[in-house]
Amino acid sequence: MKSYLPRKYTLEDLLVRDPLTLMSAEYKKAYEAFVAAHPEGAKETASTYGHLRKIYKEQPGLRETLETIDGDTEEGLLKIAQLTGLPVEQLRRVEAYKKEHQAAVDCVASADELIRSWRTLKQRAGIADIGEKNFPEKIERPMLVLYSADWCDPCRWLRPTFARLVRFYDKAEVRYCNEDEWRRSRGVDFIPQFVAYFPNGARVNCDAGSTTKELWETMNKLITLGESWSGEGELVCDQYSSAIVPKRTR
Repeated sequence: MKSYLPRKYTLEDLLVRDPLTLMSAEYKKAYEAFVAAHPEGAKETASTYGHLRKIYKEQPGLRETLETIDGDTEEGLLKIAQLTGLPVEQLRRVEAYKKEHQAAVDCVASADELIRSWRTLKQRAGIADIGEKNFPEKIERPMLVLYSADWCDPCRWLRPTFARLVRFYDKAEVRYCNEDEWRRSRGVDFIPQFVAYFPNGARVNCDAGSTTKELWETMNKLITLGESWSGEGELVCDQYSSAIVPKRTR
């Protein structure tokens, strides 16, 4: 996996060299080249996922049900087709497209490489896991949790840079959660996402960001602005200002 940083780096190195953006740009280039070479597969895959998003909204709990089914077996594939209303052959084509796409973008950095890098950097940064069994009943000081998952491409790209930034971060306890079912039960539907928790019971969430600078600023603003918030909120930023507003119902 390509290194975008010197062996010994500073916070300024991270912000200026922006490893998150560089990696994302390489992935985007590989992805766009693959899509250009497979336009019909890209179109059918987008249509399939559009259909799935629609029925997930109409049928709460369906996503969780599908995640328990082994789509690599004929029996599982037939069951998925029945539950989603999608033809079996379409599901097969989309799965084949996904595997070819993954192989094409793995030339930048494979999923396995990114996961290994994250686990090593996470340990060095002292980022502890948190979830249903060990979430604190009482928050003693601000706590920042990154909700993520190994299966999520943007999460895999972001996590190594996040772990490197944590070494320079002292505004809150930092934790990591990859328990999909539990995070959804707590209203965290999209990942990667930050949620900041405070001693007064307040919680504030925000998308993690797409550049190293956005990631760092989000980590800081969630705590700085969130300490005076009460209830549930979300961080909203534009080019002029940042503010916390009541959390919207999606």
